[in-house]
Amino acid sequence: MLVSHTKGFVFLKTRKTAGTSIEMLLEPFCVPPGQDVAEIAPAKRSRYGIVGARGVPGQRTVWRRDWRNHMPAERVRRNLGARRWDRYVKISAVRNPFDRMVSLYHWLTGDPRQSPGCIARFRRWLAAETWPDDARIVQIGGAWVVDRLIRFEHLTADLVSLSRALGLALNPAALPQAKRAAPAAGPDPAAYFDAACTDIVRRRMAWAFEHGGYAEDPRLAGRG
Repeated sequence: MLVSHTKGFVFLKTRKTAGTSIEMLLEPFCVPPGQDVAEIAPAKRSRYGIVGARGVPGQRTVWRRDWRNHMPAERVRRNLGARRWDRYVKISAVRNPFDRMVSLYHWLTGDPRQSPGCIARFRRWLAAETWPDDARIVQIGGAWVVDRLIRFEHLTADLVSLSRALGLALNPAALPQAKRAAPAAGPDPAAYFDAACTDIVRRRMAWAFEHGGYAEDPRLAGRG
């Protein structure tokens, strides 16, 4: 989660969408010039902006406000103040929901993609619906709040577009490769989804299909 007072933007960080990499690329616009950017960092606040705690469990700021990654949009607005929230450009990232769910499952559970029975375990996990759908990160009271959306599948093009729109002078080639493991052999994402699982993802991730422009067919999901 980022706030840039100098460039007038808020970055709302979703899960398994290259959010940490994008966050690290944008962070220099939210901190004093020359400050180092690290993947694991405490919350930071200055006249330049705000950086939510990243990779630091339970991090609390000395300003008695809980700035952290994956903050719900409503809390960001409350902490920041409605006037700045309304004025600043809200940015977030999205990924094909089927691809995202497979990646999220393996990330949270540590279940290897090559392990026998991983698809059955994935389906039980998905059906339990205890996983985060990130709707509260990009919506307030069910209403969409994001102004600029960066698609995982089109990172370079969308970052170039964002750079031009906000005058950020971004270099997409310098995008940090945070939390990115080497691709592992395993089932195609489409193989994880039977009809029941497909319906759950369509329902829970409706916001991503709508605003990301993704087809509601797991056979069209990519790998990642």
